[in-house]
Amino acid sequence: MLDDDLSPRRGIAAITGATLTTRAVTGAARRVLAVHKVLAPLRGDPR
Repeated sequence: MLDDDLSPRRGIAAITGATLTTRAVTGAARRVLAVHKVLAPLRGDPR
């Protein structure tokens, strides 16, 4: 989930003229996935 494919110009398509936007969205998504990875086992969530 949190591999290098979750980065602009890799698994995330860039939006012309919106480099900061794609970086911000990708960074936010990575943070949410990292928090989920830590908290999900505490809830017994099998995902």
